Amino acid sequence: MSGSCQRPESGIPALARLTFLCLLAGIHIACGGGSLIPESSQPKPVSGTEAANITVFAAASLIEAFEEISQAYEEDNPGHTVRLNFDGSQRLSIQLQYGASADAFASADWAQMESLREEGILASKPVNFASNELVLLVNSRVARSHLPGAPVDGQPAGYGFATAIRELADPGARIVLGSPESPIGAYSALMLNKLAQHPEFGQGPAEGIKANIVSRENSVRSVAQKVALGEADAGITYRTDALHEAVSKATVLVDIPESLNVAAQYPRAALTDSVPARLFVDYVLADRAQAILESHGFGRADLAAPSNP
Repeated sequence: MSGSCQRPESGIPALARLTFLCLLAGIHIACGGGSLIPESSQPKPVSGTEAANITVFAAASLIEAFEEISQAYEEDNPGHTVRLNFDGSQRLSIQLQYGASADAFASADWAQMESLREEGILASKPVNFASNELVLLVNSRVARSHLPGAPVDGQPAGYGFATAIRELADPGARIVLGSPESPIGAYSALMLNKLAQHPEFGQGPAEGIKANIVSRENSVRSVAQKVALGEADAGITYRTDALHEAVSKATVLVDIPESLNVAAQYPRAALTDSVPARLFVDYVLADRAQAILESHGFGRADLAAPSNP
């Protein structure tokens, strides 16, 4: 056959004509003539009302809240399905930097978000959507051993921050904190630095607690679990994690004074330019999502917080 395609004669058998037409179609595609798939079957850009799968990476402290928010989002956006991946924010950030695919990221601090911005991974401006605060979480057995006869439920009377912090600084106490790279670990370090500089406490309690650290965990959820299970006497967690039923039954929540506390800010950003990704990151600031976050113990976002603290 020559390089040009000639019209078949009417006398050519049917099988030969069919073979010829198949060859002709192949040449047409190879020469850039277009696809044989009907135009109606071609993929189309996803709009806000069409079916879409959205993958969201979120901090471990957001598990229950984001599961509920995702359900609400799917109800308000029929056809959209949210897939959630939870872990320590620093671990999620590393996964994204090494090529993991996601549409949105919700971090428990700005450090992880900034590392993604520096790598050019963000597709939208990060904005705070929630806040949290630190608490001292003490295993119930430890708290009540200090005050014999204390009530079974709730915080023992007189077991405030000053009592707890000095007891936990004594030799032999077992403290668990977040890893230095994790948001909860970084916030805890800031809190202990404030403690060391406070005139009422000074260096002693802060140094004693640091000397008693027996474990560093990759997520705040792991810190809370170790205290609840009695694998550690105390740890520093977010208030939201201390309020979980499984944790609160086995621990005593000790409030950290405002002068020593550290406000945790949670930023979120889209990682792709898709409409669903932007819809979701906007949704977490909507009234319904904000009400869900508050019901799980989160505070309102500090929208005036610097984008690069």
